[in-house]
Amino acid sequence: MPSNSDPYLDLDPDLLSRTLAVSGEKSETAAITMALEEFLASREHQDMLEAFRILEWETSSDPFGDGPQPSEFRWAEEVEE
Repeated sequence: MPSNSDPYLDLDPDLLSRTLAVSGEKSETAAITMALEEFLASREHQDMLEAFRILEWETSSDPFGDGPQPSEFRWAEEVEE
């Protein structure tokens, strides 16, 4: 794990206190690490959802509810609104 280039960060004391309380961690370092990991996971999840939003499935020809077939796949840009 790379070492922190600036071990003395200027963090808002109230924000740090709230993060420590909400996280349930015993140390500020562990609470900050948890918060950063959750922040990154959330952003990565949002990015993944955004990538799937560009896809649109054509399901009108799905009489049995089996879901879209590969031939029914369309990029969102190809679908006229």
